[in-house]
Amino acid sequence: MNTWRLVEHMHSKNILYALWSAGFAFLAPIGWWLAASAFFVVADFVTGLWAARVKREMWTSNKMRHSVSKCGAYLFVIICARVFELTLPAFVTNYAEISRIVTACITGVEFYSVLENLYKCTGNRTFYLLTQFTQKKLKEVTEIDDETKQMA
Repeated sequence: MNTWRLVEHMHSKNILYALWSAGFAFLAPIGWWLAASAFFVVADFVTGLWAARVKREMWTSNKMRHSVSKCGAYLFVIICARVFELTLPAFVTNYAEISRIVTACITGVEFYSVLENLYKCTGNRTFYLLTQFTQKKLKEVTEIDDETKQMA
């Protein structure tokens, strides 16, 4: 009789595949949000380089390192928000998608930065108006009213 034994199939290749599968299964629900955040950081980086070139500023490795660390920090925060979501009870999680809210804030700020860089590069008034509109919307979303301050 041929019996299947778990120990016979536990070797480094199978364990590595299991870890990869577990990682992908965890990141799958937030994969698009991670990609969107990374996209906006890269877009901010590219338009920032363009704006620096237009203003004849030097490109420094410190500024480039800042963009890389910012991207890593953003992705880490989104993953932390996902872990926090998973620790909440089911009735709370249905109403609060914390990782989506965190991603929306991150991408909103980065989008504002992209528009600001494009205005600096081109001097086009359209980008200035979009920057002001975006700044106003971000302020509306993140502003805490007086009642909320008193409750805290």
